[in-house]
Amino acid sequence: MTRTGDGADVGGFAALRSVGFEPLAPVTGTAVFSPPLGYDMCWNGPRRKPVVDEVAEQYERDVRELALERMRRACVAAGGHGVVGATLAVRPFLRDSLEYVIAGTAVRAGGSPPRRGARPFTAGVDAAGLAKLLRAGWMPVALIFGVAVRAVHDTSGSLQRSSMDNVELSTSTLLVKAARAAARAALAAEAARAGAGSVLLGDTGLKVCEQPCETGRGAVDRDGVEIEAEDRIARADMTGTAIVQLHRPIGAPPGRPLSIMRLDRGRRPATNWRNEP
Repeated sequence: MTRTGDGADVGGFAALRSVGFEPLAPVTGTAVFSPPLGYDMCWNGPRRKPVVDEVAEQYERDVRELALERMRRACVAAGGHGVVGATLAVRPFLRDSLEYVIAGTAVRAGGSPPRRGARPFTAGVDAAGLAKLLRAGWMPVALIFGVAVRAVHDTSGSLQRSSMDNVELSTSTLLVKAARAAARAALAAEAARAGAGSVLLGDTGLKVCEQPCETGRGAVDRDGVEIEAEDRIARADMTGTAIVQLHRPIGAPPGRPLSIMRLDRGRRPATNWRNEP
């Protein structure tokens, strides 16, 4: 029995069937963690250029991979070959903890069960997107994440508040630029690790927070006013689907105009046009 109501609408169901797949059931991978505490990056002097928050960055990668692996296991348990429409949601949980949820729809190809030990594919594209990829000769391999956490010692906020002119927060500009560039590099590295040369980019995000810098407290400007020193942390994340090219497209090719076959074998009846009075 094919279940049409679990994560695939009518259009998605038809698209899957057109390329030999069928939807099975919704699958989810969940992990609840307490984020690590921020560290004093200025313990040996203020960091004027963005630096890597290695602890926070590794935490973000590990928790995503754990939730993703649990979704893969749920797909295998459902008898699926892969998951489509996979999305990541981060939700507040009890106290200072967070719940990471990756959910999608398990699908199966050809009605046959997956091979024992086979690793199911995961994709951020929906059912219709999977069908389009297969017809074009591409196959999704894995849902991948590019996450980067960068931190910097910043005093530009107090400088702007003490100025009557518009002042660019140059340190913050460098911070977000460095975080986004590192996230793109991390996404490309994950694609290469999955054996893919192309990525379909999905969601992107950037979150910036700040914390008082105890090391920089007490510094004053040339007018003797205390500078409000802060450590600013930027987390950039990108989600994508790694894809590989197939030897040939899967599924029926796009429809072509029907050929006209003449039944008179080339003979055309004479036509006598005349104007009626």
